[in-house]
Amino acid sequence: MELCKHNRYALGYSRRRFLDIVLVSIPRQIHREVYLNVFVFSVGRRNSLIIERYLLKEILFTLLAVVTVLVLIYMSSRFMQFLAAAAAGNLPSDTVALLLALKLLASLPQFLPLSLYLAVLLALGRMYKDNEMAALMACGVGTINVLKGVLLFALLFSAITFLVTFYVAPWAEAKSEQVVNEVESSSDFSGIAPGRFKEADDGKWTLYVESYSEQGEMRNLFAQGTYQGRQAVLVSASAFRSVDAVSGDHFLVAEQGYRYEGEPGALDFKITQFDRHGVLIRQKMVMDAGPRGLGWPSSVLWQGQEIAQIVELQRRLSVPLSVLLLAALAVPLSRTSPRQGKYSKLFSAILIYVIYSNASSVALSWLEQEKISPLVGVWWVHGLFTLALLLYLMSQYRLSWLLQRLTGRAPQVKRT
Repeated sequence: MELCKHNRYALGYSRRRFLDIVLVSIPRQIHREVYLNVFVFSVGRRNSLIIERYLLKEILFTLLAVVTVLVLIYMSSRFMQFLAAAAAGNLPSDTVALLLALKLLASLPQFLPLSLYLAVLLALGRMYKDNEMAALMACGVGTINVLKGVLLFALLFSAITFLVTFYVAPWAEAKSEQVVNEVESSSDFSGIAPGRFKEADDGKWTLYVESYSEQGEMRNLFAQGTYQGRQAVLVSASAFRSVDAVSGDHFLVAEQGYRYEGEPGALDFKITQFDRHGVLIRQKMVMDAGPRGLGWPSSVLWQGQEIAQIVELQRRLSVPLSVLLLAALAVPLSRTSPRQGKYSKLFSAILIYVIYSNASSVALSWLEQEKISPLVGVWWVHGLFTLALLLYLMSQYRLSWLLQRLTGRAPQVKRT
């Protein structure tokens, strides 16, 4: 009981005071040396878990912030593109949100490795700036302990990235291609922007809609084109799209309007007043060859023999691998002095990432052009990066000490 009483306050004492408390609390009938080793191991393990949880919490919060910023940047850029397409009438407004969400999911593998890389760099850089890393090292928690904790977190994050890269992103890309094909195969009548003229049916018709109602009906429709071999002009107070339940044909149904037929300069104009008038909409024929490239299912890539499938498979495998390599690099790269600040090595870190990313893209391009063997592929880039990372770690720490700390063995001291 006396030992448990002192356990609560042992962490706040200095190392010498801590040992004095432990020695006084041990019963006399128990060998002090054995009891001390067991107790110090349990307390040290508890402290290690507390420190690991603190490090992971700092990295996780920074990771969420970095991912949020990158997602906002990507979505703002994509949203402007889709908004311009919708304003031009090339994209229905009701598909903008769906395409934006699908494209975001399909693009996640592009910035997940960068997100963890920057998160580890910024989180540890802040700890160096605030002297928290110096305090941890004074308590016996070295950089290798931090590296092991970061690599465990990166391993879990790499598994999540693997699932996103091989299953979520291909599904989202294939779904977005399907939506785009449906938009292209649908009539030009589906994407008319209010207040703007638009050509339809390969320039055979010119359409204009003044506004839309809350139910999506067109108000004050104007259409000029060719109807049964003659020039025709159609105006109506309202119009809407309709699909025949039996044949599946699409119709543009105009209400309360007029149709004018005739050739300019001739006197045989035909004027027809109608309460409701349906115009058959011709559907575009779009060749759908199935998902390709980013939209390929992973099951197809594992058994694929085409060079394009091999390139895509190696590209997907490179994403979770780069998560581990970049996270391992960020630990020694974040080491700074308090005066330098946590952003002092940010430029060099981004430069390294750009070189690594561009080298991978060049390797995949060479593989696609069959300039290199698939056995070499993109792996030579990851091999060189791994070798450079090991050399960098060796330059920061002694190699024998590094291997002993990673394997959990204490360094051997020669006695004379």
